Amino acid sequence: MGLILKYQHKFNVMKDKVFRCHNGEKVDVIEHTKEIFNEYALDDSLKLYVGCDSQNKRYGTYYVTVIAYRYGHRGAHYIYCREKIPKVRDRWQRLWGEVERSVQIALYLKSKGYKVDVIDLDFNRKEIAASSDMVAAARGYVIGMGFDCTVKPESQLASRAADHIVKQ
Repeated sequence: MGLILKYQHKFNVMKDKVFRCHNGEKVDVIEHTKEIFNEYALDDSLKLYVGCDSQNKRYGTYYVTVIAYRYGHRGAHYIYCREKIPKVRDRWQRLWGEVERSVQIALYLKSKGYKVDVIDLDFNRKEIAASSDMVAAARGYVIGMGFDCTVKPESQLASRAADHIVKQ
């Protein structure tokens, strides 16, 4: 019972986040997702991806969480949420924040009846990458929560969009 209440609280937190389309227009996550799924109801190739990226800048840490809708090989679009928090100086803690935000969004969508096909983690399994030491823990957590995930160098959609936005 405690675990359910913990995640219910996270779902309430999700409602306070502001998501936007690529043009900056505010959107409701569930209404937008419902419209996409209604429009492409007969299209089996519609996939839902979630990803997050972060960047430390001068005055804080910025997180961008993306929900990407992929239409088979015909393209994709995304909505995103940008957050600024006090600077997180610990690399592990900052990167784990990306994982938590992605899982929160995926759980929220799942609670509303939408299947998240993949969570893209902006981690690289190559040993020369700084994030390689976190790949096993992050993948285990995401898979343990019931989602499939990708890490670099696998093909990624949502985390690449998040990377593009967080640098702006």
